[in-house]
Amino acid sequence: YLYIAGSLYRLGNVDEAIRRYAEVGDIDSIIYIAELENLEIEELELLELLAKANPNNPDVFTRVKRFIYDEEGYLFYRWEPSGNRAIKPESIELCDMAMRLAREGYNPVFWYYTASYIYYMMDMQSEAYNALALAQNASPSPYMSDSLRALKILYDARYQRLGKRYDQQLQRDIKWLIQTSFKYADEID
Repeated sequence: YLYIAGSLYRLGNVDEAIRRYAEVGDIDSIIYIAELENLEIEELELLELLAKANPNNPDVFTRVKRFIYDEEGYLFYRWEPSGNRAIKPESIELCDMAMRLAREGYNPVFWYYTASYIYYMMDMQSEAYNALALAQNASPSPYMSDSLRALKILYDARYQRLGKRYDQQLQRDIKWLIQTSFKYADEID
């Protein structure tokens, strides 16, 4: 398949070559062709291309995770004088892309989860909870179900009113988090 993509490029069919490379997740070849052809490919554009070509491409997950980690670090150190979060424009674009990909059926659990967390980072409570609910209703795997539950616990800890009812729920949630963390201890990076 890579030979076909390379041949397509050599024959001048740049768009088709890039599409073929995207199907197999060969990001380096896409970037190389873009440089040779003086094409500007934005990272989010490339991410969407890869996600559509192969919704379960592990490189997509890795790149999204890196993007989120970068945004978390950025938010941690950068606050506006008003106290509002100064989220990067790329994060808003990633959130929009995530919602679009999820609605189009490209791994909706992952993309709703991603959008939900970005909404949370933007302090958009109702949107965060709504995207989380969409992810929960999109047939998540057991691992993603646990991830979604952990995300809901995070949201509740930030947004729920303190009181006896929530205190009881929080105790159950903490117990579940402890038990679940042992379940995935070997997978945490």
